[in-house]
Amino acid sequence: MRLFSIFFLLIIFGCAKQNSLTGGEKDVTPPQVVEYDPPNLSTNFSEERFEITFDEFIQIKGLGEQLIVSPLLDNAPDYSLKGKTLIINWEEELLPNTTYQFNFGSAVSDLNESNVNPDLLYVFSTGELIDSLSISGRVLTAKDNEPVAGASVLLYRNNEDSLPLTTPPDFFALTKESGDFRLRYLPEGDFKIFVLSEQSPNYLYDGPPEIIGFVPEPISSGIIDSTDTYLLIPAFTEKDTSQFIAGTEKRDYGFYRVGFNLPTDAPIISFKDVKTDTELPSLNILSPNRDTLTSYLPLNEIEYDVEEIEVIVQDGEAIQDTSFWYPEINPKFRQEPKLVIKSNLQQKKLDRYENIRINLSNPLAELDTALITILEDSVEVSPEAFKRTIGGLHFSIHMKNDPAATYQLIMKAGAVKDMYGLYSDSTAFDFRLEEEEYYGNLTVTINDSLIRDEPNPVYEFTTEQGSVIRSGSLTDQRIFQFEKLQPGKYGLRLHFDRNENGEWDTGNYAEGIQPESRLFYSEEIEVRSNWDLEIDWTPAPMPYGKILN
Repeated sequence: MRLFSIFFLLIIFGCAKQNSLTGGEKDVTPPQVVEYDPPNLSTNFSEERFEITFDEFIQIKGLGEQLIVSPLLDNAPDYSLKGKTLIINWEEELLPNTTYQFNFGSAVSDLNESNVNPDLLYVFSTGELIDSLSISGRVLTAKDNEPVAGASVLLYRNNEDSLPLTTPPDFFALTKESGDFRLRYLPEGDFKIFVLSEQSPNYLYDGPPEIIGFVPEPISSGIIDSTDTYLLIPAFTEKDTSQFIAGTEKRDYGFYRVGFNLPTDAPIISFKDVKTDTELPSLNILSPNRDTLTSYLPLNEIEYDVEEIEVIVQDGEAIQDTSFWYPEINPKFRQEPKLVIKSNLQQKKLDRYENIRINLSNPLAELDTALITILEDSVEVSPEAFKRTIGGLHFSIHMKNDPAATYQLIMKAGAVKDMYGLYSDSTAFDFRLEEEEYYGNLTVTINDSLIRDEPNPVYEFTTEQGSVIRSGSLTDQRIFQFEKLQPGKYGLRLHFDRNENGEWDTGNYAEGIQPESRLFYSEEIEVRSNWDLEIDWTPAPMPYGKILN
């Protein structure tokens, strides 16, 4: 009986489901201080070292760049690790009656998950008193007024304009998720204050794409020594003025694309067959945002294989670039063009205020409208017009419409021929028109009583993603009607167009220019079908650079 029982247990455990072990929830807690030796905030400090013991093993990354000692020491302090204890020591004599700060930035993290302790600050005084003044505030992005987390707020005793470019700060703090910061244990005095959000932290401003913010006038620690006081600082990325080719894309059959670092007005591109020293024809299309130039070359029409092409790209004096393109001549590797047709009928619904739009993957060479038919409730109707767009990647069909009808667009084989000689296959789209009741209306009343002193306010009505649907000067009118809107969420914002160029402009530190202010309607704007929505907005200017209580 005993042997039978053992055998039965082996069968049960042998057939049990085997699950892999998990490590539990991921550790997201940074190392916490257990003890300071001597204690933090000690007075009459006369040591040449201090120790910080943590509740777990730690690692040190970039202490030479991250550790800021104020006042500055002539030589950077040394450090060592002993178990869970960080030891900092130095050799030079400290100043008398002075409060010292050792701010570790993001240098200290736990050993396993690299969770950073961002508030690690050791403070002592060589005299009888610890400096107790502070500067608090919040950092927001100037573009959308969102909090900037993890940015360095830099404080300088000096007043030179080149400070963030050349000199480490005297004091600094990191912003929290909310964008809030607090610089503590400061002496009385006036300071210049900057914000940096860096890709490679070194507490120096290296230009775009780094984020910078600054307060034009010196700030007094004695004036704003309060946790209830905030200095609001706009942070921004300066406009990058260095134009260059960001990348290229090419395909054997005659597709070539150039991406630029900045939008461009009139780029020039040419292609030359190196073997025959002849220029090759191309259709060149600049993207709507003017930072991408796409070229189509009908290499299929050339009677011989083009093996090497010289590509010359020019953008004024900024770019004079020559490169070489080697289309594959082995048919085994050659990429072949494909003609892909899409439309705004994919969801089987057409906005009753839009035309039918046909999108082509390759430029249009010929359109045979006799092969395109529209059926309205199975009865053929004639389109009113066909319109081809510049570049030939789209064409539209205008027709009379009846919301109650069922439609079918039929494109017979060969209706479209692209520049590579490809003909379209037979394609059909079934669709209906949206009913009148599908749309909603919006009325916006803007009260400008709080912004009348602001320069040239411009309103922008946007999609939920921020694309501008309509804009205009607020000085011309105060009530705006937006009719026949598709149901969905929308945005409303203002910006103060100081230079009256019709667009929002970022700042420039070297020229002392702050970014143009933007205000956002804070509540959700949701337009519903067959509904009239009215909103009233009294925008209040952002008090950037001002002391708030």
